[in-house]
Amino acid sequence: MANTKFLGTDLLVYIGATPIAHSRKASFKLNSQLADATTKDSDGAFTEYLPSLKSWEVSTEGLAVWGDMSQWVDAITNGTPLAISFKPTNQATGDITLSGTAFLESCEINAENGEVVTYSVNFKGSGKLISTPKA
Repeated sequence: MANTKFLGTDLLVYIGATPIAHSRKASFKLNSQLADATTKDSDGAFTEYLPSLKSWEVSTEGLAVWGDMSQWVDAITNGTPLAISFKPTNQATGDITLSGTAFLESCEINAENGEVVTYSVNFKGSGKLISTPKA
């Protein structure tokens, strides 16, 4: 898959080595906070910035299985750090895995009348994000 286009169905969120079950949607977000470095000596009327703190988060949505929901409640209640990764299901040489330690920030269960029960969870990275290419 390295350097080729692919479908979203090929990317999953994992806790440890286990993919999060019944996932329908997954996303990864990397942020860089920018510190204002503008001075009276800056060029013209343009703002200058310096990269500062970084942060990352992973989220996924899927079909809920009621018995599985306790893992989310326990992770938030106990403040459990989780080994999270975001990667293709079948990695080829050169494909990267994005991973690190994260905390579960939120869990939402949606139960609409006449619809399948769904969940959404959001993990906030704690510490450095690691990008590892498959050898």
